[in-house]
Amino acid sequence: MKKSHFFSMVMFVGVLTVVTTVKASAPQLVNYQGFLTDGAGDPLDTTVSVTFTIYDAPTAGIAIWTETQTTVVVVAGQFNVLLGSVTPLLDTVSWAADVHICPIS
Repeated sequence: MKKSHFFSMVMFVGVLTVVTTVKASAPQLVNYQGFLTDGAGDPLDTTVSVTFTIYDAPTAGIAIWTETQTTVVVVAGQFNVLLGSVTPLLDTVSWAADVHICPIS
């Protein structure tokens, strides 16, 4: 019985350590989806270069991360990118604070 109790305690501590480690990890990639239109409001069908920037405030913020994705495919206005696939996010973005993503084409 004592052996079983010890094993259960070790397993609990092991699971708790894994859960804590996973929860504390910052994302390495962030999925970002958007919709692009031309000046008349019509959806685009093209490939564009887009620079994405993360700021520490919604207005007058400081840029804390930026990357340019040169081949963003846009179909019927919709696009999907993985932020961090060009410039890593890990050490530059604190996900505990509010961040604001601003794409600039």
